[in-house]
Amino acid sequence: MFTMGPPFWAAEDGDPYWSYVKLLLHFDGDYVDSSPVAGSYAASNGAVITTVDQLYGSGALDCTASVDAQVAGGSSALAMGTGDFCAECFFKDPNTPGANTCFWFMESASTSHNVLVKTSSSQLAVDVSGVAPAGSVAYTYNTWHHMAVTRSGNSFTFWFNGAAELTWTNSTLTMTGNINVRVGSR
Repeated sequence: MFTMGPPFWAAEDGDPYWSYVKLLLHFDGDYVDSSPVAGSYAASNGAVITTVDQLYGSGALDCTASVDAQVAGGSSALAMGTGDFCAECFFKDPNTPGANTCFWFMESASTSHNVLVKTSSSQLAVDVSGVAPAGSVAYTYNTWHHMAVTRSGNSFTFWFNGAAELTWTNSTLTMTGNINVRVGSR
């Protein structure tokens, strides 16, 4: 299950960083992008909103139904070029027998560069266009966790539950054109 977090602030509340938000999927009853960009996202292959055991609000994305259950969409507003960014979400892996790997994925349609975070046997791994840090991060099944990937210059950090767990450099990632985003299982 995934959620992109609670609506801490809205533009009218004076959040000084609101204009920098490019994608905000709460999965709080729908697949609406609540960011100023308001991109279009849709569920497929059995991905559904669940109202059982959500972290915030009234729902969460449940992708345990099938292989490739996911929410996907994209926008050129997500193009960050070689600039700094933070991509984050909350997830809960129910460890359902025969279930699939949880993941979130961003890919540039013009450069084929990507950022991928995935689960495997209670371990989180991250890959940025084929350059990955050494190691992975262990997590607990059936517990909500926070994960994020940040970029500052050519330095990347993988954050887990608020702690910097993995760091590495990559000078090749360029996210231009339409950026496709997928969240789900595979």
